[in-house]
Order: sequence, then structure tokens, then C-alpha cells
Amino acid sequence: ATLIFISYAKLVNASIEVLGFITVETGSTTSYRWYTNGNILYFQYPPHIALGMVSLFMIIFLILPYTIMLTVLPFMSKYKLVNKFRPFLEAHFGPYKDKWRFWFGLRLWVIFIISILEVVLNGLFYTYLLLAEEVILIVFISIQAYARPFKSHAINILDLTIMVVYTIS
Repeated sequence: ATLIFISYAKLVNASIEVLGFITVETGSTTSYRWYTNGNILYFQYPPHIALGMVSLFMIIFLILPYTIMLTVLPFMSKYKLVNKFRPFLEAHFGPYKDKWRFWFGLRLWVIFIISILEVVLNGLFYTYLLLAEEVILIVFISIQAYARPFKSHAINILDLTIMVVYTIS
């Protein structure tokens, strides 16, 4: 599951960073530039257009459906169609208690929301970005500490420790 989270976070960050932009105001004109490279006009340079389209495709057709599926499928286990994907689901939900199997999907949503916040607020409202990230992580950690969603007590402690270290850093 850790490898899935790392890969998912990297894919989400790369896809969303491509869509980041900054506003450049010079006198009476305003232009939008790509956040990663301020020399490139936002969605007006052919390679950036192609990169942006691939990024939008990834978000719309891969990242969002995967996240929604892993959040909703634990509630749909009574349907036969869902049971056909049992090995796939067990690879994701195996370490979680039965009533907390949706927690994996919620963790993906936290990664997705924090990635969006970093692109939208970075450079504009850095203090608000840090505050929003910390609030989201503290609420998530608090719920996780209370709920203990993993079957193993050791995994609960280890995962909670990693989340606290991530929040502090």
C-alpha cells in the first residue's frame, strides 16, 4: 500500500503542477505564465498545450476515477460485479478493518486535495497554504488516532507516527 501511495502522490503532483500558472502584470497588461517556467505563456506554447492535455486526461480519466472507485467500492461489496475484483480490492483494503476499508480512498483524497492546494495557493498565499495543509492533516491524524483503521495495532502506531512526522516537516 505504501508504494501505491507514493506512486499516486507523485502522479497527482506531476499532473497538477503542469496546470499551475502565475499572473504577471506589467503596466496595463496581464498575462498568465506557466508556474514551472515563467517564460512560457500559459496554454499558448504547443508543447505546454500537449503537456496540459495529457495532464487533464490523466486527472479526469485515471486519477479521479481511481480515487472515487477506491473510496466507494468498500460500500458496494454486496454486489456480484464488485466481488469479481476481489483480489484487486484486497491488495488495497487488506490491512484495514472491515468497517474502515474506505480509509484508503480517503487518504487518496487527502493527497489529491493537498496537491491542488499547493498549486493554487503556492506563491500567492503561502501562509494560508501551510495553514490549510496543517489543518487537513491534523484533522485526518486525529480521526485516524481515534478510529485506528488498521487491523494491526503496530501498523496503526507506525502509520500515525509517519503522518505526524509528515505534518511536522
